[in-house]
Amino acid sequence: MDFNTDTVDAVLADLLHRLSNPELIAEKYADMLRAVIVRPPQLSPFNAFLVEQQRPGASPMLRLSEWQEYGRQPKPNVPAVLILQPFAPVIPVYEFRDTEPIPYFDGEVLEQPPSFTAVTAGDVDAADIVRTLVDRACHIGADVHAVHVGERLGGDVCRENRGTRVIKRTHVEHHFRLIFYVRYQSQAEPAVQCATLVHEFAHILLGHLGPMNDAPGAPQRWTPEQRERLFLSKEIKELEAETVAYLVCSRLGIRPNSPEYLAGYVGDMIAASGTWPAQMSITKVLETTHAIEELLGDYAHIRRRAAIRTSERLA
Repeated sequence: MDFNTDTVDAVLADLLHRLSNPELIAEKYADMLRAVIVRPPQLSPFNAFLVEQQRPGASPMLRLSEWQEYGRQPKPNVPAVLILQPFAPVIPVYEFRDTEPIPYFDGEVLEQPPSFTAVTAGDVDAADIVRTLVDRACHIGADVHAVHVGERLGGDVCRENRGTRVIKRTHVEHHFRLIFYVRYQSQAEPAVQCATLVHEFAHILLGHLGPMNDAPGAPQRWTPEQRERLFLSKEIKELEAETVAYLVCSRLGIRPNSPEYLAGYVGDMIAASGTWPAQMSITKVLETTHAIEELLGDYAHIRRRAAIRTSERLA
């Protein structure tokens, strides 16, 4: 799904730009992220953000069909909140207080708002998530290795031709072009390794190392937007990648760097630019969050990137 990044990012930049106090900017940014972390599973990160912008502090929003399963329907003349829908412009969603019981409903009617909370620490196996990230890194063109590096370096990523990874299935052979090299600390705890890998994968998907759709040695063919993403300041790149890591890890139930640590990135960025810079893209952050969650989900639903993966039928 493609979004108008100019419009959405400009709205965020304008909102935060009007907050002159750096602490207030960090606090407002954290509030937006919490709305993305604690959301109904049916809402994508981007749609959760849209809900927060239209109705700050809203309780969980559900579609009409989802409320009907709970025996509820929208009240007359209640304004809905609009979210994006795949293959359609928009679709309305409603809070619990916007609904009422369906008369003569054949089933149990929900009498209080449904609760959706972030996964708590310990509910997932961080080591298993690390293994999944490493195994599926080829889908974003990454070659990943655990290395024994210094304690101050959790991991890093660079653009480098790493050859091709071949995966054979029963009737098809997949070829993945590896154009990024990711390292992570082999001695770190699995939760730290997970946060590191998500952070480095985010740099790739955010376009901080150039696009995935061209050869490493051909930047002259990159679009102006792709070149702009490559030459973002270090402060913006780190804030974008750390935000993705914070969102993904929080949703997984892995304790990432604390909100205070994320606030430090906000402070560094404001100190460098004097205000919230328009180049920072919350849209790309949310798209990247969704892409990494997709990478960790059902294997069959991982999107195919034609520039990275090609397939050959086997005889």
